[in-house]
Amino acid sequence: MVSVVKRNGSREDFNPEKIKDSIRSAGGRTDMLPGKVDELAEGVAGEIAEVAEKRGEIRSDEIRAMVLDRLREARPDIANEFRTWPKTEKPESGEEFK
Repeated sequence: MVSVVKRNGSREDFNPEKIKDSIRSAGGRTDMLPGKVDELAEGVAGEIAEVAEKRGEIRSDEIRAMVLDRLREARPDIANEFRTWPKTEKPESGEEFK
């Protein structure tokens, strides 16, 4: 099984569905048709899974960078939505994401 090394050093099993869900969420905030978002998500997650499987592990920051690179090439609008919406951070009351 492939491991993802998190920022805090902990590890979890690699799950390409997490990548797909994040891309689908970002794509849902654009005008791209849902079926096309799914195709894009499948392709990006598949590419990252291949890299991760060859190495046996991958860092979470590498996954994020790879997703952004692929999205910038295919759909810059979705890349921007993905980049500007942190997955694990929540803004303080009255504070906006940057």
